[in-house]
Amino acid sequence: MEPLRRWTVNPSFYMKISDEAGVVMDAKTLDSAEHTIRRMVPEWTNGQFSALAFERGTAFREPRVGWITVHWSNRSIPASNGGFRCGQANVGANPGAIDLFYKANQNTNFYCRCGGVSEMGPRVVSHELGHALGFWHAGTVNDVMYPGHGDYCDATLSVREKWHAAIAYQRTVGNIDPDVEPMSMTPLSDIRV
Repeated sequence: MEPLRRWTVNPSFYMKISDEAGVVMDAKTLDSAEHTIRRMVPEWTNGQFSALAFERGTAFREPRVGWITVHWSNRSIPASNGGFRCGQANVGANPGAIDLFYKANQNTNFYCRCGGVSEMGPRVVSHELGHALGFWHAGTVNDVMYPGHGDYCDATLSVREKWHAAIAYQRTVGNIDPDVEPMSMTPLSDIRV
């Protein structure tokens, strides 16, 4: 079991709007990613937190406590499913980082984008945000945290994920018992979604 890693403050976000080659992302993709992050922070934290601030820029920014930095990348990193990773993030780290690989899978049957909407699907953004806010991969295909391909336009958390968010965001950071909170001894049956 891994100790619980989660945020204890409202996270702020800095989105670097260009990739490592200086290519600036299109407005639809940037707006879609920001909208998804703003909408999904409360979902992933069971309503406990929201995006405190959201800034965009072209400059590299050193990691800052309280901030999650979002980077766009044209890199292609192989994934175990035969395609390439759409993104990656540190699990529950503060400061946090999310990398979104917008050119991944463009020439394969696996896609990271949401057809016609943006170069990066909201589900991918929500998945990487889930990691950044403390969640690991899930084993059910309908979960946003499932490590595979699917409907990249749908960022909606499953009932199961909402349940786990409710548990995680009521537990003490570092807790390793999924059923009991050592400080308050709150039984799992008392958790409400």
